[in-house]
Amino acid sequence: MTVVGVDGCKAGWVAAVVEPSTPAISFAVFSTFAALLRALGDAAAIAIDIPIGLHDGTRECDVLARKFIGPRSASVFPAPCRAVLACPDYASARTVSIATTGKSLSAQAFAITPKIREVDTAMSPGLQERVREAHPEACFTAIHGTPMQFSKRTPAGFEERRAALEAALPGLALPALAEASRLFRGTAADDVLDAAALAWSARRLADGTCVSLPATPSVDAKGLRMEVIY
Repeated sequence: MTVVGVDGCKAGWVAAVVEPSTPAISFAVFSTFAALLRALGDAAAIAIDIPIGLHDGTRECDVLARKFIGPRSASVFPAPCRAVLACPDYASARTVSIATTGKSLSAQAFAITPKIREVDTAMSPGLQERVREAHPEACFTAIHGTPMQFSKRTPAGFEERRAALEAALPGLALPALAEASRLFRGTAADDVLDAAALAWSARRLADGTCVSLPATPSVDAKGLRMEVIY
């Protein structure tokens, strides 16, 4: 069964596709999430690094994911409330966030609101049976048994994560740093490796062995579960 890991990048979305017929992993870039779903929507499972399920307070899954990855916790941005997705600029987004939740919004979280809006527009409880939120550092922590030692944007961090993934995905050769850096215009080497880690979680979702943070997720106003899987 085909499974897919999806990570946001400057070019849009980079997808790591693991096919059932051969021990190989391939990569593709899509400008929009809708285009990705048209091309890969029949996959058995898709794990994507973007918040799915939004509400007007702190999501338990974000808190648990930060705790799980420990020293890499800064990579988990608190998800914004849904009202923020309609804001045209950071100043108005902060105002809406404070009025709705009592808390401001980080610049990093606002920067990914266009991508959150893309996914939120497409998602439904039915689609969420196959498309789930995951986080690369949670994936790497689960694979390695402990949080990664080095930043993913350093050569040491890339090689640390690549070695862990190749052990977890036997038979699937992953691109080296130089190859991953030039694989696509508008993607970085860590985007490619993150997508591969998310494909590992997608495979666990497909075979029923994935772990959900929290174990019993709450749902938002659209009926979407607020959870992070690995």
